[in-house]
Amino acid sequence: SNVNDHYLDITQRQALFDELERNDMVSGFEVQLERYDQVPVWVELDARALRNLGGEIICLQGAMKDITARKKAEEALQENEERFRLAMQATAEGLWDWDVSSGQIYFNPGFYRLIGFDSSEFDASVKAWQELIHPEEQPRALEVNKHCIENHIQNFEIEYRLGTKAGEWKWVLASGMAVTRDEQGKALRIVGTIQDLDERKKIEQMMVENEKLAGIGTLSAGIVHEINTPLQGIT
Repeated sequence: SNVNDHYLDITQRQALFDELERNDMVSGFEVQLERYDQVPVWVELDARALRNLGGEIICLQGAMKDITARKKAEEALQENEERFRLAMQATAEGLWDWDVSSGQIYFNPGFYRLIGFDSSEFDASVKAWQELIHPEEQPRALEVNKHCIENHIQNFEIEYRLGTKAGEWKWVLASGMAVTRDEQGKALRIVGTIQDLDERKKIEQMMVENEKLAGIGTLSAGIVHEINTPLQGIT
């Protein structure tokens, strides 16, 4: 059969011959073919074009390497990343994915709802995230992230306040875990969650204040009792 019949994507064949027409050779060119037993395979092609006296390409000379297993692994990885991305978008919880080397962070829609910003209004970078953290908790938050990057800890949880678009401070619980490290152990990628703790913190504060008021009430009653007791002895 004609070799042209074995290209599963005719646009790949066209791209191959366009490259050969320009440079007379290709290196590492990836194309999907159908074997003679009709099994599809991916190959990596290193070849040069042979032309006739009229300058037309009459055949190719080179080598092909079967890269089907690698392409399947890449496709599986892309599918997993797509599932992860959809899960990140669907959850109400704030989720983040930090590329440590570039300093860029992906935040899911739940995070933006938490702080009241639209994604177009917020620079998804480490610097922008740091500027949101309350000054009192910022040093501690940066330190725990540094420890995770430097492989002193594998994961962490920390409470701090984040600034919102409305100008308020909101308590959150941030957790993170290094999922990729280099040969020296330095974190290359850290993922984690950000949970809204604001209502819980408000309730805790109310309980503390109520306990204080109750303590003041008990003290007042004790003072009245001490004052009244001598009077009762006199009468």
